Amino acid sequence: MTGFDGVSHAEAEQILADADKRLEKVGEFQERTKELVGKAESKDGRVTVEYGATDGLTTLKIDPRAMQMQSQELSEAIVATIRAATSDLRDKTTALAKDMLPKREEKFDRAAVRQRLEESLAQLTRTANRAPGRKQSPGPSA
Repeated sequence: MTGFDGVSHAEAEQILADADKRLEKVGEFQERTKELVGKAESKDGRVTVEYGATDGLTTLKIDPRAMQMQSQELSEAIVATIRAATSDLRDKTTALAKDMLPKREEKFDRAAVRQRLEESLAQLTRTANRAPGRKQSPGPSA
């Protein structure tokens, strides 16, 4: 089929199919990130933390030996371990994104595709309206 405004019917179908695939990947990515958990342990092994993407801090284990630490030292160990767990979660999220989402050069420009499809639809409507014996169609609504 000949193209309208530079986009053939097959190309438009392909654009829509690609958009659907990318949106599915984004949805799957969002679901999978909910399952991610960052984990960390203090250098001395006395503090263990798990930090979830959805629930935040989910586990804080303090070894009984940690009770011998000064309160300030224990507090700093807890905060540092939470930071390490959130960093681990961020690294896992980044790795998942690299695996699942389009690469930078493959970025999907939803607005540009939508505009191109709307322009194609408008051209199709104008062409149909010029056909002999056709009633005038109001065209796409904005």
